[in-house]
Amino acid sequence: MKDHLLYNDPSRLLRYRDSIYASDLLVCAIAYFDFFTFLNKGPKTFDKICNNLQIQSRPADVLMSLLLSMELIERCEQKYRLTELSATYLVSDKPVSLVPYYCSLKNRPQCVEFRDILQTGKPAGWSSKKEGKDWMKSMQDLEFVDSFTAAMDSRGAFLAQRLAERFNLSRYASLLDIAGGSGIYACSIA
Repeated sequence: MKDHLLYNDPSRLLRYRDSIYASDLLVCAIAYFDFFTFLNKGPKTFDKICNNLQIQSRPADVLMSLLLSMELIERCEQKYRLTELSATYLVSDKPVSLVPYYCSLKNRPQCVEFRDILQTGKPAGWSSKKEGKDWMKSMQDLEFVDSFTAAMDSRGAFLAQRLAERFNLSRYASLLDIAGGSGIYACSIA
């Protein structure tokens, strides 16, 4: 039975869905900000990156988290620096640079939207809807709330159980759930 559970583990399917925007954000960082060429000049603090590239801190934090998870940058003593992979292939003037290849996709709607978000800090319409409201305003619409909560519950049904299995929380008597959607994670932990 346990092998059956591993075979039917939806993690790969969740990663496909969760990574939809990741490639476009990487293209944006390369094509619009030449991020890796900039960072190749030496390690930089988060504030220096935001100031020099003229990007807002909240979306920049998302970008940095993505690049760290992709192992394209690393953090050392409050500064960010390139990894060997990005220093070799994502710097404009390197002989084997893939920058032109990435730049060929810069006009994809999501890449342009990410550029605007990084520059202004203003959230986009939910799911890139031009006529739509940003996420916070969308959450005032009950139909949207139901749809969003169902999506998060669908994802959380598997992940929350795995989270609860990984941590021994038996010594705790209470749990504070902040922005936990429907509470699926808190329920699984309880």
